[in-house]
Amino acid sequence: IVITASHNPAKYNGYKVYGSDGCQITQEAAEAITDCIEKVPYGAPQSMPEAESRAAGLLRDVPEEIVDRFLEKTLSCRVAPEAEAPLHLIYTPLHGTGLEPVTKTFRRMKGIQFTCVTEQTTPDGHFPTCPKPNPELREALRCGLELAEKENASLLIATDPDCDRVGIAVPAGGQYQLMTGNEVGVLLLDYVCRRRNEQGAMPKNPVAVTTIVSTDMATPVAQKYGVELRRTLTGFKFIGEQIGILEAQGQAERYIFGFEESYGYLSGSHVRDKDAVNASMLICEMARWYRQQGRTLAQAMDALYQEFGYYKNRLLSEAFEGQNGMETMRRLMD
Repeated sequence: IVITASHNPAKYNGYKVYGSDGCQITQEAAEAITDCIEKVPYGAPQSMPEAESRAAGLLRDVPEEIVDRFLEKTLSCRVAPEAEAPLHLIYTPLHGTGLEPVTKTFRRMKGIQFTCVTEQTTPDGHFPTCPKPNPELREALRCGLELAEKENASLLIATDPDCDRVGIAVPAGGQYQLMTGNEVGVLLLDYVCRRRNEQGAMPKNPVAVTTIVSTDMATPVAQKYGVELRRTLTGFKFIGEQIGILEAQGQAERYIFGFEESYGYLSGSHVRDKDAVNASMLICEMARWYRQQGRTLAQAMDALYQEFGYYKNRLLSEAFEGQNGMETMRRLMD
């Protein structure tokens, strides 16, 4: 069970459950757990002292060795480590958990110069500088954008509070342009495929995975490189499930990249969920590779639009409050 510090409102009171394969549980397991929860009467909480929890093996700290191995696996997913042109970026963890793993990764990459948004580095579940700490919202990135303009940075990276999603802003037309999850997903898909091909590192029968609500633009990009594109139901756990299926077949190396429109990305099969540490590393690598060619990520996206056609997407967000909200949602789904 993972108690997250994600961007969802505190009143949602949700948590994530992972299986022994490291992937978020899918529908069958979720339904079984929900059935158990519904049998527990309200108002009957039970607690266990910390010492007792530790003695029973229910509470353990993550050893530093695991963190180091995770960072090593992350860095092993680089597709063009020789592209070491200097890159100056601004980074903000939005008061969340990304500060240590993301900055440690940056420090292990040659040529990365970064400045952290100081007022947003302290973990704080009240999110004092960004009431809605969602990296796709310009208001959440206000502090980072101000610092990027002050330092004339080439890139702004923001990880959400539980560091599984990442948003970016890049210079474009004299200001900083926020790029959508679909745009970054397509950019990364093209970059991973292009660079793997150039280096002779593309596996036989490669597979990329996205979701049914992510941009259709991924289809022609995958076709160009001879990559099988699989589409899953909404939610990165279904992308992780596909990695598990390939691994069970002894073909985990076929998976090269996965993304969803809600700013989640992953390359490599060592993780079964969207991972902003991996994504931040890839975005930096991609940004400086294009920088060597004299292009920004915005210009690179324009070039992909010219090659594959223009795709428009927008997000509609509706909130349904309270018990009546649940009934409204059930009626709409029916």
